[in-house]
Amino acid sequence: MKKILLILAVVLTASFTSIDNNDIVEAQVTYSGQSDKAYYFTNKDTGKVLEFTFVSKKAISKYDLSTKQLTGKEFIITYEIDNIEIVSKDTQVKKHKKRLILIDIKMIESKVVDN
Repeated sequence: MKKILLILAVVLTASFTSIDNNDIVEAQVTYSGQSDKAYYFTNKDTGKVLEFTFVSKKAISKYDLSTKQLTGKEFIITYEIDNIEIVSKDTQVKKHKKRLILIDIKMIESKVVDN
């Protein structure tokens, strides 16, 4: 009987536990450059700088972002917002941080205007 109650308690707990889903976002951005640890893009709509320390193989293989020629170019990017929890060992205080993961990137072609 104790086994059945234990199994029932585990099943009920697991069924009501929520799992955070990460948001997938697409944005029009301008490439701002890179540092030793990240790639930086500026969101065209909000003006905020997006820092990507994690980049998928698919995205990184499309363009050589280390070249200066791509700085200032416009892209459509797809990225994931990964909400992570950081617990301090000293104070046992939980901090929440958003980590951005670049999934895909596509350059916006410049339109040539004929006069």
